[in-house]
Amino acid sequence: MSWCALAILLTACALFAVPTPWVRNIALAVMLAAVVTAAAALSLTPVLLRLLDPWLDWMRLPRRSRRPGAARQAAWLRAAERLMRRPGRHAVAVTVLLLAAALPALGMRLGLHYDRPSLEGTQSGLGLAQMEADRVAGVTGLVLPHPVGGGPVDTAALKEALRDDPRVGATAALDNGRDLTLMLIVERHPSDSAASAALLRHVREVAPRLLPPGQEVLAAGPTALLADLTVQILSGLRQAVALVLVFSFVLLLVTFRSLLIAAKAVCMNLLSVAATFGLLTACFQHTGATGDVNLLVPLLTCTVVFGLSIDYEVFLVHRISEHYRRTGDNTAAVLYGLRHTARPITLAAAVLTLTFAGLLLTHRSDLQQTGFAVAVAVTLDATLIRMILVPALMRLLGRYNWWLPRPLARLLPPAAPSHARRECVTNSD
Repeated sequence: MSWCALAILLTACALFAVPTPWVRNIALAVMLAAVVTAAAALSLTPVLLRLLDPWLDWMRLPRRSRRPGAARQAAWLRAAERLMRRPGRHAVAVTVLLLAAALPALGMRLGLHYDRPSLEGTQSGLGLAQMEADRVAGVTGLVLPHPVGGGPVDTAALKEALRDDPRVGATAALDNGRDLTLMLIVERHPSDSAASAALLRHVREVAPRLLPPGQEVLAAGPTALLADLTVQILSGLRQAVALVLVFSFVLLLVTFRSLLIAAKAVCMNLLSVAATFGLLTACFQHTGATGDVNLLVPLLTCTVVFGLSIDYEVFLVHRISEHYRRTGDNTAAVLYGLRHTARPITLAAAVLTLTFAGLLLTHRSDLQQTGFAVAVAVTLDATLIRMILVPALMRLLGRYNWWLPRPLARLLPPAAPSHARRECVTNSD
């Protein structure tokens, strides 16, 4: 439990790489929830179970018969044994399937947009629709400070340059009579469109040349706000993903004292997330109201899914590790891990999938995309990744699963002792 909570805490910490207050608030909320949940599970839950022990069997649903359950278990064990006999085929098949699902992600377009479906019928939504229909879709203000008493900033050249631009509806200049000139640019296209973003970049490029030398130019308005937020979140996304990968690798390296298990887990997580983004692109990019994937969805999905996948990895590989270090039989250890973790992992994944899938019932596109992405990622991770690909690769790697270079072996804390520990590959050439 403590390792699982630590995984959530570390991945949530990566969100602090985004210099946006409300994203950091989300990270803080996730961290607090992980700490409180872990504390309750380790302290309150045992006490409640002890107190409620006489009533735990109350209203238990009767089983139909023992044969169907035994038959299902036997069928599942036969499938696991087939996986152990032909791990290469299963690993290749699952990898190809996930890579095929990830292909649409190569064309994924990210953006921040107004949530028009949720605004439909409101006063702001009706007003926005009317403005966009009349091609007076937005206004960008160029804030031009000047010395007190220096007079208005000369904007004639810039207004002349923008007069024939088809993206511009009108321009006007206002001055407060003291120290500020404001130039208004009426946009024909919506503020969250690619055309308005391109117009803003053009204005920022030509304004220093057409305004008086040394004039400070500040852009304000919806288009500028969305553009700056996009830059911030994209920059933070790269840093957050890098931090999540590093945190995941280090945590698993310390936990299992294995270089290959840590590297394999990171690669599996990347493959799962890539497949999720491919399916997200295929389902939403060409059918959604905006035509783009909300920029926040990859950020939140990566942090949430990596934290959960580390939990599943620790749960499965810990069982495999303890059996292998006790017996030295790699194939039997993988089967042991599958047999003792398949049901808990499947049940936990089912709960999370149903929870996040509930977001699909909302009217907000960003929540729908987030719910879809996390539900799909958890399903892929708990089935194809954790139940097929990871065991198949561990079966193929054999004793090299536990390979650890000698310099790292000296730096890392020693593994827990085992009563019948066999020799593992903890030294390298």
